Amino acid sequence: MNIQIELNEPKIRQKVTSDPFGLFVSNEWKRLIDPYTPKDTGLMLQTAKLRPWEIEYIQPYSAYQYYGEVYVDPVTGAAGFLTDEGWKSRKGV
Repeated sequence: MNIQIELNEPKIRQKVTSDPFGLFVSNEWKRLIDPYTPKDTGLMLQTAKLRPWEIEYIQPYSAYQYYGEVYVDPVTGAAGFLTDEGWKSRKGV
């Protein structure tokens, strides 16, 4: 008994590296990790941006989860949050 399998590797590679497939993968990743995503009001889950091969959580408190650091204002004791521009809290701190 002989079995011969022929694969068109370039065509397969083209399919699995395409943006539509990448978006499918991102949706599946999000579906699988949603139960483990921190949920206060649910805003982080609801406002996540999906792109091919990426999930971006855009809520300010998602930085706490990612970096594992809480920034506290030394005067008020209130927590700030980390953004792309840096730490945000009361003005001037």
